[in-house]
Amino acid sequence: MKIKYTLDKRTEIMEIMLTLTDYFDRIPKLRVPTEFDYAVDVKNYFSQYKNHRAVKLLTEIIHELSFNYDAPIALMWQLNSDFSINELLKYPFETRLGRSPKVLEFIKEIRNFTIDSKYDEFYKKHTRVYQKWIEDTKSKVDENLLDYMDNFYKEKLERDYIINLMPLQTHCNYAVENGDQSICNLGAKFSENKLEPYFLSQKNLDLIQHEFSHPLINPLTDKYFDARRMPPLPDEVKEKMRNLAYGSISTYVNEQIIRCTTILYSNNLYGEEYEETLIKQEEDIGFIHTRAVLQALKEYEKQDVPLRKYFPKILEEFYKPLNNSLLLN
Repeated sequence: MKIKYTLDKRTEIMEIMLTLTDYFDRIPKLRVPTEFDYAVDVKNYFSQYKNHRAVKLLTEIIHELSFNYDAPIALMWQLNSDFSINELLKYPFETRLGRSPKVLEFIKEIRNFTIDSKYDEFYKKHTRVYQKWIEDTKSKVDENLLDYMDNFYKEKLERDYIINLMPLQTHCNYAVENGDQSICNLGAKFSENKLEPYFLSQKNLDLIQHEFSHPLINPLTDKYFDARRMPPLPDEVKEKMRNLAYGSISTYVNEQIIRCTTILYSNNLYGEEYEETLIKQEEDIGFIHTRAVLQALKEYEKQDVPLRKYFPKILEEFYKPLNNSLLLN
């Protein structure tokens, strides 16, 4: 089993259409530098289509519904390669978009937008630079990652693992589950010259493990986590989580567990001497269960059962009364 790499035509047309709306004015931290050559090409080529019906519908959806961050990318992965749809999953169509008929109308217009704008020609023209970014990313990914994950979860993970690049968004990465596909969507990162993006550096190799873990951990939390048993988080922690866009308690639990699995993976990559630094980093941003969950995961590693069966014991750490060791300094 190998990781597949792509810059998908479906997610890229979504990114392009988002640039034609006020989406990046509403979430400015996601905007790539204006001097970025590819962003300039996109603006010069597609700005004449900003009044297209698809763009107008997209603008309305952005204003009226919770269509932001991972939702636009997740939706596009559910379309066929010709931008048609067979079936939409519960997320985000139902949970984020309320099964809005306007979303279905917008999806129908996407194909018209690709035809009217000759999107295929633009995409083909940039294939070489896309491939350059893909090869650079591929060269940095741990080739033993999937074997590590099989061993950590203690069972063969029969999924398609995909890394997809998003050159028109920055300060973001999105995990998407689409059937038997686990997709890590990587936003662009920029050095000081702001002209050439990269998507992965030697400093954040554990990012891929983190994003690939969401489709594995999130369903277990949905199945086993009982929010009624968990003491309320301190207000300061709640505020920190809101600032990170982790508003729900189940999202906090998912992130906390996955961040601890990532610490264990970092130990595997770099050695345990960095563990305490990583723990303090997580605690500083509000993940106050880091030490307890990390210890529970270390106990799990000693057991001869897959994580999906051991998971309720991990969750017990969230049900324990908060004490001084769990409160922020």
